[in-house]
Amino acid sequence: IVALSATVETVSRSNVAVIAQQSGEYDIGVRRRDTSPNPFVPVDEMSRLMLAADPAIQSVYPRFEVPVELTQGALSGAATMLALQTNVESIGSLELQDGELAFGPGELVLLEDTALSFGWTVGDTIQVSYSWPQPREAGQAAPAGASQRRVSANFTVTGIARQNGVTSADVTSGIIVDVAEVQRWLNLPDQAERLVAVIDPAIYDSNDAESAALQVRTVVQHIQAEVDDSYLFILAKASFLDQAAQAFLITQAIINIYGVTALGIVGLLVHTLVMTNVQ
Repeated sequence: IVALSATVETVSRSNVAVIAQQSGEYDIGVRRRDTSPNPFVPVDEMSRLMLAADPAIQSVYPRFEVPVELTQGALSGAATMLALQTNVESIGSLELQDGELAFGPGELVLLEDTALSFGWTVGDTIQVSYSWPQPREAGQAAPAGASQRRVSANFTVTGIARQNGVTSADVTSGIIVDVAEVQRWLNLPDQAERLVAVIDPAIYDSNDAESAALQVRTVVQHIQAEVDDSYLFILAKASFLDQAAQAFLITQAIINIYGVTALGIVGLLVHTLVMTNVQ
C-alpha cells in the first residue's frame, strides 16, 4: 500500500512535465475572440499589462499560430504557421533533423511531418499563403466563403525539425518562421496573433495539481481585470492539470479502499487464528 501511494506521488510530481510536452510549455495564451473587429494583439501594450498584472508572470512572447496554405508547383496543402521570437523565446525546443535552424528574411524551418508528406527538403522554395480572419458577428455562425484578404510570399527552407513543447503536441505539420519576418510580411508592426506567458514554476512545486491549476486561473483573473472582453485566454496546461488531479484522486481512493480491504482481511485471519488456538 505504501509503495503504491509513493508511486502515485512520484507520478504526480512528474505530471507537469508530461503535460507541458502535450499542451506546450507556456502557461497562459491570449488572443482576440473571433468576434473582435481587430484579430491581432498589440504586443508592447499587452505585454506590459500582463507583466504588471501579477508578479508570478515572468515573461511574455508574441506569436502567430495560424492556418496557412503551402504551395510548390503542383503540390499544395494546409499547414500551421508558427511564428516565434526565435532569438529570444525559450519555450520548448526544436529538434533539428536536417539543415540548420536559420530564421533570416525569407527563411523558414519545416516541421518534419510536412517535409515527409510533400517530399520537400532544405533549399526548396515554398509559397506561403495566409488569409486574414473575417470577424464573426456575435450570436452568428462564422462567415462562409473567402477571407477579406489573402497574401502570399516565397520562403526558402533552411531546416527540418520537430517541435517539443513549443506548442501543442497536435501541431506536427507546418512551418516555423521568425515573428519579426511575419510582422514585416503582413505589415503588422508591434502586433501578433497571440501572446504566450510563462509563470513562476514554483507554482507547480506542490503535489496538488488542482491547487496549481487554481493559482494559474487566479493569475489570469488579474489580467482579465485589466482588459476588455475582446480577449480569449488559453489555459491548456491548467485544464490538463485539473483532469490529472481528478485521475490521481480516483487512483488514490482506489488504493485506500484496497488498503482498508486488505487490513480487514488480515484482521479476520488473525481473529480466526486466535479463535482456533483458544479452541
